[in-house]
Amino acid sequence: MLRRSKSGRRANKVARLWQKDASLWSGTDESNWLGWLTITEEQLAHIDALKQIAEDLKKARFKHALLLGMGGSSLCPEVLCMTFGKIKGFPELHVLDSTDPAQIKALEAKVDLKSTICIVSSKSGSTLEPNIYKQYFFDRVKAKVGEKEAGNRFIAITDPGSKMQQVAKLISSARSSWVCRASVDAIPRSPTSAWCPPLSWAWTLQNS
Repeated sequence: MLRRSKSGRRANKVARLWQKDASLWSGTDESNWLGWLTITEEQLAHIDALKQIAEDLKKARFKHALLLGMGGSSLCPEVLCMTFGKIKGFPELHVLDSTDPAQIKALEAKVDLKSTICIVSSKSGSTLEPNIYKQYFFDRVKAKVGEKEAGNRFIAITDPGSKMQQVAKLISSARSSWVCRASVDAIPRSPTSAWCPPLSWAWTLQNS
């Protein structure tokens, strides 16, 4: 039997990749990390919900959107920020991806916390840096607008079933706010420890 060509073997691996075949790696949970393959189609399927989020933020007259993430949770937003810049009528996006206190304070000085929406992004939710950012900026926002209103200034991007999602859903139900679901993967989950802040909006990224 003739050996398959190198190009044939590669082609088969590409097909298996698109089938989310975990055996290409260790054969364990790798298929749960391949949602990025179909992310475009899945995002387009939820385009109305995403547009509604943007419109709500525009109507609320937020001046700034502060993305609190680390590594993979902040790289894409930073590229989008650099690519598209400020869009008239919508909040200006700022991305925090540093543990340097001087950089954190410098970024804080650029935004008006009274009119800033904070987006906490962590796939596992246990990532230390976004949790620290969240607590720091929640305290800072609370000092500006009060504890009752502070929860309305935070959006959580996380995996389904996380503590972050549970807290957000509980608070959103109590406040008649909303929870937007997007079926995506390969971005945030949520904390293993309980959160105190009353997150009223949650955008959960579903594993494919």
